[in-house]
Amino acid sequence: MLLKKRFLIKIFFLALLFGQSNILNAQAVFKYTNVNPITNQLTITNTGNVAGDIGDYWLCLGPGTYQQIDGITTDPTLLSPGASLSLGYAMNEANDGLSLFSTNSFGSSDPTILLDFVQWGSGNQARAGQGVAAGRWDNVASFVSGIAPYTTMNGGSAMAWNSCSVLAGEITFSTAGINNTTSVSADGTIAVICVDSNADPLDVIVASGSMGTNPGWIITDKNTGEILGLPAAPPFNLDGAGIGSCSIYYIRYEDGIAGRVVGENISDLAGCFDLSEPIDVVREAADGGTISLANGITEISICAGDGTADPLDVIHDNPLAENLSYRYVITNEDSSEILGISPSATIDLDGAGQGICKIWGWSYRGFADNGTSFIGSPLSDLQAVACSDISDNAITVNRLTGAACEILSVNEQDISLNLTVFPNPVTNVLNIRLNANIQVSELQIEIYSITGQRVYNNVSEYSQNVSIDLSFLNSGLYLMNIVDTERGIVVTKKIAKQ
Repeated sequence: MLLKKRFLIKIFFLALLFGQSNILNAQAVFKYTNVNPITNQLTITNTGNVAGDIGDYWLCLGPGTYQQIDGITTDPTLLSPGASLSLGYAMNEANDGLSLFSTNSFGSSDPTILLDFVQWGSGNQARAGQGVAAGRWDNVASFVSGIAPYTTMNGGSAMAWNSCSVLAGEITFSTAGINNTTSVSADGTIAVICVDSNADPLDVIVASGSMGTNPGWIITDKNTGEILGLPAAPPFNLDGAGIGSCSIYYIRYEDGIAGRVVGENISDLAGCFDLSEPIDVVREAADGGTISLANGITEISICAGDGTADPLDVIHDNPLAENLSYRYVITNEDSSEILGISPSATIDLDGAGQGICKIWGWSYRGFADNGTSFIGSPLSDLQAVACSDISDNAITVNRLTGAACEILSVNEQDISLNLTVFPNPVTNVLNIRLNANIQVSELQIEIYSITGQRVYNNVSEYSQNVSIDLSFLNSGLYLMNIVDTERGIVVTKKIAKQ
């Protein structure tokens, strides 16, 4: 009976000793498991058998370059066994050495303080000697080579790390087979297509030398980086995507890549991959926009056929098609006939003779003759063609001859009545100021549109200053008769309403 008790007591103490040994060996072990100096991302994993908090630990790239983990992340830093923490930390892409310390005693090589070390790009980084002395690295001269990201499960040597040996290379648009509503820049990195419900196939050339198990394509929104599509291969037709700009990337990658999903952002890709530099597609729809003369007016009279040039400087605004072609179309008054098409924004109609014509803006792509085959046709025919749009408004040009031209040369000061009209152009209120020495009992004021319609008529008692509210008038040119009814003096002024 006594022997049995002694045997049981011995088993108890052995079990207690064995349990204490397990307790003593239980610890959190933190290791670098992924380092990507290209994207400045790294991963630390708890490879131990109990949870541990890494928030007070320190990352160190070299003397004077260190940061506490709590200061660079808001994610939980208490890691259970097998759990990882991803961090953003600025590293040198070409070469660097990264240490992990449990305290900020950075001069120590104590293996319980200097927990891990890795160097890439070249050997003998600033903390390499400490890493070797602490048993965290095998040789000061050894380093991880190849393309980032670098991954490991154990660390401790360059051989224990795997590099990502993939290369996407360079891509450019091919100019072969593109249609006449598509253009490609000289370096092949930008294509402009016309969104007009017609296919615009874009082929892409991949430079030789790319490598990696898996090839692929990614199309993103140019401004946000959101992944819009993962097409299998070119050619790509993006006409149906509507107006906007997108980027095309070629990718080579190994299995296990994450984030290559429509709706995700290309910046969140993770794993072993390499992206080409993007090439861009600008998608524009023809947009005639609006048109006016340089001073903003859209109706003007000129004296045609007098041998004196009447250059009209035309401006247009078409923000939806800044990369498409733009010209100016001249039609008759009702736009039933195209009289000419001008590539220049300065248009002289002096030799056109008497009449009324209109100038329109024209946004387009894909016309080999720049529309000259449409001269003589109605403007509507030009509007109906794919990738073609006429401006929302026109400039009306009244071409006067003979006596009608005289009203265009009246001075702002009239000698016989000695009056001034201001401001001209006018926005709302027009002022008429008479010389103080002139005695007039009343003035009759008439305003006519450039086509001869009277739009204002009023008789004012004499005053040195007369003000007229013209806010009701549309923008354009008008003729104003100021009549001294006593003496029969008529002064005609040309005014511009803004």
